[in-house]
Amino acid sequence: MALIRSWFSLLREAIELIFLLLSWFSGICRAIAISLGKFAIA
Repeated sequence: MALIRSWFSLLREAIELIFLLLSWFSGICRAIAISLGKFAIA
C-alpha cells in the first residue's frame, strides 16, 4: 500500500512539473510572438 502511495505522489509531482514547464514554455512563446509583432509593425 505504501508503494502505491509513493508512486501516486511521484506521479502527481511529475504532472505538476509538466504543467510548470508548459506554462513557462507558453510564456516564452507569447514573448516571442509579441516581439515579432513589434518588429512586423515597425
